[in-house]
Amino acid sequence: MPTRPVRWYVLFTFSLLAFLSGALWITFSCVPKSTEQIYSIGQDQIDLLLNWGPIICVVFIPVTSWLLTTRNGFNRTVFLGFFLTFVGSVVRTIPSMVPGAMGKRFRQGKGGLVLLHVGRILNATSGPITFGAATRMSAEWFPEGQRTRATATVFVSNNLGIAVTSIVGPYIVRWTSLAVLLYLLAGLAAVPLICYVIYFPSSSVEIIREGQQAGDLEKDKDITPLLQEELSTQSSKAAFLPGLIIVLKNYSALMVCLAAGIMGGMVNAYLGVLPAALNNVGQSELQGDRLNSITIFAGIVGGILMADLTDRFFQRRLKDMLVFLTVASFVFLFGLVYTAYIRSDLFWLQDLFALLTGFFQGACGPLTAECAAELTYPADEGTSAAVYALVFNVAALILIFVTPYTSVVWVGVASLASILLALLLLVRVNEQYKRKDVTMLSQQTSIQTVDTTDQEDNSNTYKTIE
Repeated sequence: MPTRPVRWYVLFTFSLLAFLSGALWITFSCVPKSTEQIYSIGQDQIDLLLNWGPIICVVFIPVTSWLLTTRNGFNRTVFLGFFLTFVGSVVRTIPSMVPGAMGKRFRQGKGGLVLLHVGRILNATSGPITFGAATRMSAEWFPEGQRTRATATVFVSNNLGIAVTSIVGPYIVRWTSLAVLLYLLAGLAAVPLICYVIYFPSSSVEIIREGQQAGDLEKDKDITPLLQEELSTQSSKAAFLPGLIIVLKNYSALMVCLAAGIMGGMVNAYLGVLPAALNNVGQSELQGDRLNSITIFAGIVGGILMADLTDRFFQRRLKDMLVFLTVASFVFLFGLVYTAYIRSDLFWLQDLFALLTGFFQGACGPLTAECAAELTYPADEGTSAAVYALVFNVAALILIFVTPYTSVVWVGVASLASILLALLLLVRVNEQYKRKDVTMLSQQTSIQTVDTTDQEDNSNTYKTIE
């Protein structure tokens, strides 16, 4: 697999899109009182702005998956994400641009509300793009020993956007105004689009060819195996519909996607409603907000550390890692639920369980995406990721819409049950590494071809001397 410095540029711009996806998703929910006052809306509209994220992901993820399988699909998908994210962030600032009394009437009328929702819907398309294309990016630009870390970087960047905006956003609104926060995020959304316009490489294969033509590489034999390996891996991938059939017929891949999708969707949705849940049982909502922040930051750390551990020591033991993470998640989420509803006086223990739950849950996403990609090759990575994302967001939506009609205790129990179900599904997975095997075979074939060519060159040279 080719390793060129430009891969870090690709990772940075794509991770910035993931960061913006999280930041734009949580914007209004982190300053609900200011949003209600300025736009004259209730909590139900703020919740809808938040819920557009999983709703649009369910609708848009098939489009992302199909687009990735087209010619130069990764670049097209990335550009679409950059463009729609920027346009959406600008659209939702329009009500703030209208000055004076007319602006106030516009913001508090239907026009302002419509623009908020339109902007949010456009922003929400970045979610399925980063979710669906993360493994494709890591496969196209990073060698095997760095792929899980590259995928994890994209996943945790989304959580980092949520965490930073949740903390910094209220201070910006308090010191200035909500409009300033929207302008800042719109300006930040322009950065990846500008980067793309200035320079964004077509593919890692093109970079190799450019380097070969420019003479950056000393010998053709140093680059030919890498080029052949990448070309053989990309050319053997299936189109969207054949790839989708491959994924749906692969029992083990379905088990992985169902297990991690149901568990991740329900647990993350539960942690999201935890502040309201604790408030309903007599605890401070601030305690719930603190626990939610702890799980997000712990998930960022856990995602990177466990991905690094996997790349270094467990590249062919992804199932074992997922089983370990699932068991650990159940143990610590059980402790969090217990201290939330039964021993609510143990605040320090709540914080500890929230920390450990977030740490192990944060590592599940990247490992699941990589495991599904390995199991379903030659299906495109975006196709297997689409199935995982679909299950994840459907599970999250179910829990979100059911929560108001049931006891908060049962919501916690349902999240624990989803982890047990995930464990039962994971133990039935037949672990295979089809993508790694194809890559290894192509490497061996390329090396043999180079050796044969060298022998022929030496033989011809010897004959010439004679």
